Amino acid sequence: MWGAVLASLISWAKSDIGRKRSSNEDCYFASDEIGLYMVADGMGGHRGGDHASKLAIESAAREFIRECDQGSEVSEALGRALAKAALEVFDAGRANHDLRGMGTTLSALAIKDGRAHISHIGDTRIYCIRENLIHQLTSDHSLVNEQVQAGIMSPDEARASSLRNIITRAIGHTKTVSADHFSLPIKDNDIFLLCTDGLNNMLIDSEIVKLINSLNPYQAINKMIENSNDKGGDDNITAILVKVCP
Repeated sequence: MWGAVLASLISWAKSDIGRKRSSNEDCYFASDEIGLYMVADGMGGHRGGDHASKLAIESAAREFIRECDQGSEVSEALGRALAKAALEVFDAGRANHDLRGMGTTLSALAIKDGRAHISHIGDTRIYCIRENLIHQLTSDHSLVNEQVQAGIMSPDEARASSLRNIITRAIGHTKTVSADHFSLPIKDNDIFLLCTDGLNNMLIDSEIVKLINSLNPYQAINKMIENSNDKGGDDNITAILVKVCP
């Protein structure tokens, strides 16, 4: 059975439609009780994107809990959860012509026994704020990030590029998924941020960490979304803050 996470966790989450979109295709899941947190950014048009992100989150949460209840290790459960989500989103798209081609990013964080386990696909992000410094834990599966890694484009050029929304991996386009999986030890007072690109495309890391360090988490979530909208609100904006309490 799924046991206690041992660390004391408190989370805050919020999603906002932004200023430019007619619907919110983001979805999130946050449970301090089981120590599981996820964000997803859907794509494939109004109906498809919304359906893909919700289906992926629901499927992954259900599968993660089932796997843990059966005694699976957390890292294995998280990997199987993303695989199950990929299959269900793919099958739903094949079964309904209106949903064909839909997909979603998915970034998941599970905390148990002093470790943070991460599974990730797409360009949603997970950060860790430790001792007032911000660290991006996930790597964007995007065309511009590949060009940055290859030295073709600078990070500043990538942020301004018209190609920045082209992702190279997603859930739902194939039956199987190539996700990143890793874990790291947690420390007291660590803060994890999960967010969709509607936030990190508008705010740079130094702006994000300044808000988190200077405000309480509830205020920080609201201010990050407010500032993202003030800078244009080009996309839906979703953020989860998770604090590891002593």
